[in-house]
Amino acid sequence: MNKNKLSVAIAVVLGMGLVAVGIASIVSPQFASGMFGIAAADRPAWAYLRAAGLRDIAIGILLFSFIALRSGPRVLGLTLLILSLIPVGDAINVWMNAGTRNVAALALHIVSAIAFFVLGFWLRIR
Repeated sequence: MNKNKLSVAIAVVLGMGLVAVGIASIVSPQFASGMFGIAAADRPAWAYLRAAGLRDIAIGILLFSFIALRSGPRVLGLTLLILSLIPVGDAINVWMNAGTRNVAALALHIVSAIAFFVLGFWLRIR
């Protein structure tokens, strides 16, 4: 598989995942907060989860747009490098607010950041 086909596959998988997480955050913010790693039991906190859900949907659609525009692996790579900051920030947020009480959620954010960075770097080099 060449880098162009691989970059399309990566954009599709990441885009679908982000859109799915975004929809879950909007439809069921209490469930999504547990997935994120910081439980939000009250309705005012759900507003922030819905905002984060919209962020995830927008990023997923952005990745889909790279396919439509035939942007190629270098553009997707740079975008993934930049987007790796989001799960880094999410991991810091979880760690500062929940500590290590939710190791699975913390690990998910850290692994996501590493995956975005490694894939982004790999797609950027030629």
